[in-house]
Amino acid sequence: MKSSAYLPSFLSLVLILCFSSNALAQNELKELKQKQKLQKKLDKIYKDKVQSLEKGGYTVYASTKTMGEALYDHDKKIESGLYEPQIFVDQRDCFSANSCYRKSSNDAATSYASRTNAYVRGEIYRELRDSRTGLGKEQVQEAVDKFGEIFKTEVSANVSNQLELSYALISEKKGNVNMQLYFLVLKEEAKAARKQALTAAMSQYSQAATEANLNWMQSISDFVDDVPSEDSPN
Repeated sequence: MKSSAYLPSFLSLVLILCFSSNALAQNELKELKQKQKLQKKLDKIYKDKVQSLEKGGYTVYASTKTMGEALYDHDKKIESGLYEPQIFVDQRDCFSANSCYRKSSNDAATSYASRTNAYVRGEIYRELRDSRTGLGKEQVQEAVDKFGEIFKTEVSANVSNQLELSYALISEKKGNVNMQLYFLVLKEEAKAARKQALTAAMSQYSQAATEANLNWMQSISDFVDDVPSEDSPN
């Protein structure tokens, strides 16, 4: 009698499991179809670029993504508005992928620092041109150049740990490794790195600067709040 009493509950459990399994299968099928649909769309959007890269022997490095997926995900990050303009590094004739990557990380930080320094220097020149500092043209040039070198070094050091490798492409030919790497950095993290760099640079520069040379420095702190554009001169 007891086994008969438990039978409806057992059948209900079996039915629930069957429905659950069917629902999971349906979801997996739906996700697969969506992925296939997205892949077709990506293949169409990035067809020319993918073909050009593949013709050059490039594949996606250290990722299960297709090239179209990597390009798409990278573009979506940029479109999100959370990141600063991309930092592209083209490495040639490396001994290995690891050596390429290590060098590219340093190069990306240096590239970003040069971009930022170029922007800030331009703003400083405009500020000094439109104000009375008591400095002659050569003194202005010397002051800005000296400060700029210190600032660039500090930016590179501070932003290096904030860089994110969005994706990388690799091509290996006759023992040589070529890589194309795309780095991103979040705006808020980059801004914090620039401010830290500015504080350090101002401290170092002020130790050897005259009072006249320090006057213009009070007006540049706002410049580091702005995002330097990708095409800022290096």
